[in-house]
Amino acid sequence: MVLVSVYTNLSTFVVIVRGIYNTLRDDLDARGFDLPAWKNWDGRMTSLGASVVFDELIEDVSSASRGTLFFAHLLMPHDPYALESDCTIRRPIMAWHYRVVKSPEERASRYAEYGDQVRCVKLKLVALMDALKKRGMFDDATIILHGDHGSRIGLVEPRVPNKARLSRQDYVDAFSTLFAVKAADIEPGYDHRMLPLARLLHDTVSGDLMAPTKPGQDETSFVFLHDADTQIYEKVPMPEFGARPHLRGE
Repeated sequence: MVLVSVYTNLSTFVVIVRGIYNTLRDDLDARGFDLPAWKNWDGRMTSLGASVVFDELIEDVSSASRGTLFFAHLLMPHDPYALESDCTIRRPIMAWHYRVVKSPEERASRYAEYGDQVRCVKLKLVALMDALKKRGMFDDATIILHGDHGSRIGLVEPRVPNKARLSRQDYVDAFSTLFAVKAADIEPGYDHRMLPLARLLHDTVSGDLMAPTKPGQDETSFVFLHDADTQIYEKVPMPEFGARPHLRGE
């Protein structure tokens, strides 16, 4: 079904017919006639591909020697929300949703599906760490987990034309992310500062991540909003997230 849907979406004829049907459906809906929706799935399988690669990473780690460096760019959790919390494929595939939402109700529904994929990622992380423990390499291993942005399941896109409409929650959805480090010389705990990932990686390598900090911002935080028309990025201050700490240690 996945492969058939991918190739069907490559057909210009199907795209045109689908557009005509949806236009007709909207017109009839306004007149009181309810036709089934022809959902437009664009064929992306990002999360499925990442799930397979994650399993290959676990297999590679299980046979690696000490001192081996692994770098994995895994788009999980990521739309489409195609995985259940136990990592089985969500069915039917036309029920796969993407991050774009138009209402608070849709946002809540997408976050539930996003949460299922987060739980799937946690299962795979447990399997990865169990593989290291089985080899007797977990205690000495350094593991760094981080994302490049938040869930992006926001009501307002973080773009320059929308700057005045962006709420604190929109910034959280777009830019907040996880940064977690497990290393032999790092004590478990939380770092409450709002910092860019580049700074966090620097502090991890330099050892500054171990330094105790006070909750809140210790420097001015900012993000860049994009303007698609002018291709210009505008620097804007990041609102304070409050008690949303970066994880430090295990």
